[in-house]
Amino acid sequence: MAMAQCSCRSNSSTKVSDINPRSRIFELNAIKDISYVENCDLVATNMTMTSESPVSALTFSIKDASVAVNLRVYIRDSSLKIGGAALIPTDTRSLSLITVNVLLFSRVQLIVMSLVGNFTADSGRAKSAVSSTLVDFPSFGTNLSIDISDVNVTATFTGGWPIVVSNSVAKLVISSTLISIVPLGVEVLQRQELKITVRSSVLTVQHAVRLSTELPLFSLSFSFAVSIAAILNSIQSLQNSFMLMESVRLVRVFVEQKSPPWFPAMPNGSSLLQSPLNFGVRFNITAHINLMDQSAILGSIPGLNTPLFTSIVDTLTSGSFHVTHHQTHTNITQCSLHVSPSDIALSETDVFMFMTLPSNFTNCTVQMTDLNAAVETSRGVDERSIGAPFGSLGAATITDTQLTVRRANLTMLLFGVFATVTFTGKSMSYTVESVVVESFPSPLQTMSLFVFGLAMPGVTFTVTLPLASQLSFLNITDSTFANFTALFFPNAMQIGTLGSPQHSMRLLELGCNLWNGSPMSIDVIGLTTLERSYINYSPSYFPSDPSKFCIGYRSPTLSREVTPSMTLSHLKLSTEDVPSTAVTSSLTAVATSIAGIVGALSGGSSLMDAQTLVGLGQSSCAPQQLKDSTSTSQFLLSPFYPLGDVGIVLGNVGLFCVFHGLHRLLLMVSRRRSSKAAQYRSNALFPQLRGGNVDFHRGDGGVSAENQALTVVAPEVASKFPNHSILAAILLMPGVIHGGTRGLFSGDVIGSVVGVVAVIAVFFCVWWRVRTGRSQLVLRMKFMAYKMKVIKDFIAPWALPLGYWGPERSRAMFGRLRGPVRGGAEWLAAHSQFSALIVQFVSSIPVPQSWCTGLWFVLVGVYVVSCVVVVYFRPSRAPLSDVLVLVAHIASGTVALLAGVKSIVGQDSSDSDALVTALLVASFVSMAISLLKTVHSVVMFVWEQRQQQQQLAQAPERNAVSSEIRASGNPTRGLRLLSRQGASIGYIRAFPALVEDLLFEERPQKEKIRLLVEMVCTRET
Repeated sequence: MAMAQCSCRSNSSTKVSDINPRSRIFELNAIKDISYVENCDLVATNMTMTSESPVSALTFSIKDASVAVNLRVYIRDSSLKIGGAALIPTDTRSLSLITVNVLLFSRVQLIVMSLVGNFTADSGRAKSAVSSTLVDFPSFGTNLSIDISDVNVTATFTGGWPIVVSNSVAKLVISSTLISIVPLGVEVLQRQELKITVRSSVLTVQHAVRLSTELPLFSLSFSFAVSIAAILNSIQSLQNSFMLMESVRLVRVFVEQKSPPWFPAMPNGSSLLQSPLNFGVRFNITAHINLMDQSAILGSIPGLNTPLFTSIVDTLTSGSFHVTHHQTHTNITQCSLHVSPSDIALSETDVFMFMTLPSNFTNCTVQMTDLNAAVETSRGVDERSIGAPFGSLGAATITDTQLTVRRANLTMLLFGVFATVTFTGKSMSYTVESVVVESFPSPLQTMSLFVFGLAMPGVTFTVTLPLASQLSFLNITDSTFANFTALFFPNAMQIGTLGSPQHSMRLLELGCNLWNGSPMSIDVIGLTTLERSYINYSPSYFPSDPSKFCIGYRSPTLSREVTPSMTLSHLKLSTEDVPSTAVTSSLTAVATSIAGIVGALSGGSSLMDAQTLVGLGQSSCAPQQLKDSTSTSQFLLSPFYPLGDVGIVLGNVGLFCVFHGLHRLLLMVSRRRSSKAAQYRSNALFPQLRGGNVDFHRGDGGVSAENQALTVVAPEVASKFPNHSILAAILLMPGVIHGGTRGLFSGDVIGSVVGVVAVIAVFFCVWWRVRTGRSQLVLRMKFMAYKMKVIKDFIAPWALPLGYWGPERSRAMFGRLRGPVRGGAEWLAAHSQFSALIVQFVSSIPVPQSWCTGLWFVLVGVYVVSCVVVVYFRPSRAPLSDVLVLVAHIASGTVALLAGVKSIVGQDSSDSDALVTALLVASFVSMAISLLKTVHSVVMFVWEQRQQQQQLAQAPERNAVSSEIRASGNPTRGLRLLSRQGASIGYIRAFPALVEDLLFEERPQKEKIRLLVEMVCTRET
C-alpha cells in the first residue's frame, strides 16, 4: 500500500510559484529539455493509492525530459483515490494517475488494467482548467500505445466558476476523462502512430459548474464554462493512428443547476449570434471521443474572431484552430452513453454524442456498432434515447472519410452548432444501417425535430459531389425514425460543385426505412425537388420486416444534358417522358381487393386467387408496379400483415385455433342439447316405444303436422362440423406459408422460429386433411348425377353441375373434401388449393436479384402443369368451371411469365414500360376471371337449392319419416318398430334415408348388417 498526501494552507495573496503544492507517489523530474528517459519500466500491482493536493495530485509523473524512448508504465489490480481542495486560486488544478510530459517521445506503452478510481475536487476559483484523468499525455512523438481495460472511475467536481481574465474573456474548462491528449502549449508537431484501446470500462462524471456574475460592461466581454465528460479527450492532431472503444459505458450525472446556461438570460426569440457579447454561456459536452478544441468553438462565432480575441484564446487555451486527423481509424462498438437522472431538465447547451468531430478529418474511418444512448431514471432504467453518433461544435471539414453507424438507439444522426460542417472528397461517405432514431422534446427544439439538425441560423452542411464516383455521400437503410419533422433541416444541404446527376456522386442513397412506423416517403426527406435529382431511392422491402415495402423515388429526367460546371439553378425538369401505369395499377388493386372480399364472403376460390396474386406482387423479385398494385390487398393474406411475418404466421395460426375451438365448442353444446331432448322426441313421435300406439298406415303415407314440427337434424349436420373449420384452414393457409417461408429464409433467429411454426402448422393441416379424407364417412360419399332432362332445360346447360355428392349428411360435414370435383376425380379435389399454395411458397422465397428470372420461370412451370391437369382430366362438376379455372391459371401464368421477361430485359430497356403495362393487364384479367368464378359458383348454388326444394315438394313423406326416425334419438329401434308394423308407402320411400342413419350409428359392423337384413326381409319390403 502506497499513500502520499500534501495538505497546504495559504491566503489568496500568496503566489502559487512560491509554494507550488503538489502530491506524487512517483515523480521523475528530469532536467528540462536536456535529459533523456530511455528503457524504463514502471510497474504497480495490487496497490491502494491515495493522493491529495489543492493544486496538483499526480500519482505517477514523468516530466521535463527532452526525449522519452522505450518507456513502459504498467498498473494492475489496484485502487485509486485522488482529491483536490479549493484553497489556492491557481490557473489549473490537475488530478491524474499517469502523466507523461516530455518534449518528444517514441515507443511508449501505458497499460492500466482492473482498477477502481475515485476523483474528487472542489474546483474553486480556478482561472483556466480543472481536469481529472487516468492517463494524461500532452507530449508529441510517434508510436504511443495506451491500453485501458476493466476500469471503473468516478469523477465528482463541485464549485468552480469562470472569472474575468484580461478584462476581456473569462473561461473555465472542467474535464473528466480516462485518457487526455491535450498539449500544454501551442501545437507545433503532430502525433503519429498512436494506438488507443479502451475495453470493458465505466466512467461516471458529475460536474457542478456555475457562471460568473463578475462580468465587465464593455463590448468584448465573454464568459464561458465548458464541462467535458469523455472517455478520450484529444485536442491534438493525429496521423496514422487507431482508436478502439469496446463495451465502454459513459455516465453523466447532473445536479440542480444554480444558474441558467446563458448569462444573462437571452431575450425570447434571440440566439447566440443576435445577443450582445456581454454575456456568459455554459457548455456541457458529453462524448466518448472528444476531438474538438474549445478555441475552435470560439473561433467559429462571428464577432469574436478578432486579433485581440485570437491572442487571448491562444493564451487561455491549448492548441490551434486547426486540429487535424489524418489516416486515423476509429472503432466504437457495444458502447453506451447515459445521462441521469431523467427529472433534471437539460438545457440548450447540453450536447451528447459518441464523437465530436475535429476541425479537419482527412482519409479517416470511423465505425460505430451496437450503440445505446439514453436518459436514465434515478434507478438506472433507460427512459428514452439521447444524443447522436457525430456532432460538431465549431467549423469542421471532413475529407475522403468513411463514417459508419450500425445498430444504434439515438435521437439524431448528425448535428452542427456554431459553424458549417463541410464534406468533400471522392471517397467521402456516411453509412447508416439498422439504427433506431427517435426525437423527444428537447431544449434545442428546432434542431431536435430533424434527423440532421443545425442549431444556429446560417449554419449548414456543405457537400461537394465529385464526378465519376461509385459511392453515395449518405447511405441509410433498414432504419427507423419517429417523431421528426423531416430528415434534413430546412436549407441545410448546400451542394457544392455539381455534375449531372447521372454522372456525379449521389447525395443520398436510400434503402427501405420506416418513418413513424410506415415506409419512408420522399416528402419527409426535406430536400427541394432539384436536390432530389441527386437521390437514389430504389423500391425495396424493409429488411427487418419484409411486410413493409418502400415504393422508392424516381427523379424526373433532365430536359437537357448537364455539364459539370452547372449548378442546381440551371437544371430544368421534364416529366413528359415518364411512363404512367397508375390507372392499370389502380384497377388491379381494386379488382384484387374486391375478388378477395367477395371470395371470403362466398367461400369460393376467388379469395385464393387473390391471395396468390398478392403473394406474386409481394415477392422480392416482383416489379415495383406489381408491388404497388397489390400492397393495399395484403390484408387478404392476413389481417395482421402490418406486424410483419411474425404477425402473419402467429396471427393466422391463432385465428384458426380460435375458430376451430369455437366450432368444436358449438358442436359439443349442440350434442348435449340433442341428448337431453332425445327422450321427449321419442315419446312424442313413437308411443309404441313406451307401450302406446301410432298409425304409420295413414292414407297419404305421411305423418301429422304436429310431428313434422318436431323434425330436427343431427348436431354435426347443423353446425357443419368440420366443414367450416376445413374452409377456415384453407383460407388462412396461404398467409401462413407466405410469412413462414420469408421468415424461414430470412436468416434471423425470430424469423427462423416463425418459419418452424409455419412448417408445423402446414404439416398438421396436411395430416388432418389426409386423416379426414380416409374416414369411412368420406369414402362412402357417392356422386349422384342429375337427370339430363333437367340440365338441358336450363338456358346454359354447360354452366350447370353434372351431379352432387351425397348423402346430404356427409356433404354437410365433409363437402369441402369433395364438392368442387365430379365422380371419379376425387383425388383432384384439392388440385386448385395445392397449386395456389405451391405458387405462394415459391414466390415468397427471398432470392437474390440474379435468381429472379429462375424463380419466375419455376412459377410458370407450376401453372403449365396445373393447366395440363385441368385440360386432361377435366375434374370439375361443371364444364364451365374447368374453363374458368384454366383461363385463370393462364392469366396468372402470364403474370409470372411477363415478370420473368422483365427481369431479363431490365429496368432501363425501351420495352420495360410495355412489359409492365401488359403485366398489370394480365393481373387485372386474372382477378376478373376470379370474380366470374364466384358468380358462376353462386349461380350453381341457387340452381341446386331449387332442385332440392322441388324434390322435397315431390316426396314430403320420405323426408318426414326419415326426420322422425332421426329425431327419435334411437334410429335402430324405430326401424325395428316400422318393420314389425309393416311397410307403408312412406316407409318404403324413406328406406334409403333410414339405411343412411343406420350406417352412421356407432355399433359393430355385423350388427348393422343383421339389422339391415331384418328390415329388407319383411314381406312388405
